[in-house]
Amino acid sequence: LLRTGFNHSRFFEFDEAVESYLILAEDQRFEDSEHREVSLWNAADLLDNLQDYKRSAGFYQRYADKSKDEAKAGEALFRAAKVLGKTDDYPATIAAYKSFMSRYGAKPEHAERAVEAELRIGQAFAAQGNRKKAEEHYRATVAAFETRGLQPNTEPADYPAEAQFLLAEYALGDVLDKKITGTGRELEKQTKALFDALVVATAAYDNVYPYRRIDWVLAAMFRRGQAFESTAIAVRDAPVPKKLKEHSEAWFAYKDMIELFAAQVEKKAIELYVQTVQRGKEFNIANEWTRSARERLNIYLPEE
Repeated sequence: LLRTGFNHSRFFEFDEAVESYLILAEDQRFEDSEHREVSLWNAADLLDNLQDYKRSAGFYQRYADKSKDEAKAGEALFRAAKVLGKTDDYPATIAAYKSFMSRYGAKPEHAERAVEAELRIGQAFAAQGNRKKAEEHYRATVAAFETRGLQPNTEPADYPAEAQFLLAEYALGDVLDKKITGTGRELEKQTKALFDALVVATAAYDNVYPYRRIDWVLAAMFRRGQAFESTAIAVRDAPVPKKLKEHSEAWFAYKDMIELFAAQVEKKAIELYVQTVQRGKEFNIANEWTRSARERLNIYLPEE
């Protein structure tokens, strides 16, 4: 049965392979077979490829419960959570990752998986619209990376880098939500709120850089530029105080002052877009962030 399943897989007959593996895994005649656990694993793996994610996760969980190999059992429980992460069943995904964390999260051999698990839990909460819980687990991702002694500029550093980026995305959302619509004291209040949000967002993106993962560095550079650009746009779109008569000398002086300030903020955005493109060239990387930076630069520097 085990060889039959393997041979079906070789010839892309995946449904038939799963059927063979499950007979071996579930039929009472083979309850003492030494091949029972591997058949569970193989069935789970094939069902994942067939996009039958719920059944795949169930078999990985069964493997974890039956296996006497703790390292392999931990991997199976983690895979069950990852497979569920491909579905829209966010509560089940969160529960599966938490189950892995409770059993294996503290074990040194699962350090990288524990860091990733915190990130995926946060993303599942984010998909449900729960910002508070998402941010909580993104910060837990960063903490887990540090407490387990993992190092920057390694593959596991992708997880805290992504977590810091996602935290910064929330901060950027706060900037994009800010509009200047009032005049007088309301103008002053709204402008202060906008710049306070800008400071928080740019500082948040700075937290991505220390992990030295180039894809996330490029993402943070571009989005940091976007924070400055959106602020410049909001300042330009702000209404002129009503007490200034339209097209009067004072009105034009105010418009010039606003434009000068917006241009300074916009210049910072352009610098960051340029850095994104240059850094991408330096590392021979072209991705969505370098493309987006080029698109923005084509607006500001079309001659180049």
